[in-house]
Amino acid sequence: MTHTTHTELLARKCSPLPPGAPRLSPEQVAPLLQELDGWQVVDHAIQKQFSTSTYLAGIRWVDQVALIAESEDHHPDLHVSWCKITVTLWTHTVQGLSINDFIVAAKLDDAWRRFVPSGESAA
Repeated sequence: MTHTTHTELLARKCSPLPPGAPRLSPEQVAPLLQELDGWQVVDHAIQKQFSTSTYLAGIRWVDQVALIAESEDHHPDLHVSWCKITVTLWTHTVQGLSINDFIVAAKLDDAWRRFVPSGESAA
């Protein structure tokens, strides 16, 4: 896999991966992670916490996440707490990270930049 930029991630679409398809190696993950804003590797996933000014703003953000997840057919795990939404991405069929996780993360970063003018911040 050659180095993929943030712009290239945004332009891509998630594609189904069959069970047993290879997951990304740590050497493949590192440059992809650098193309994202504030995501961290946690166990076999990538994760980011988004902070909002109110609980309802967090729910509005979750709605945006859900729309992106549906359009990509790649669904993150979401944890909603008071003014904090934790998004965790990993590919169940490969039991680890795939390019699909980074595509969705890049699209969430892009959507967050449009959401932030409402006074929200990323943690």
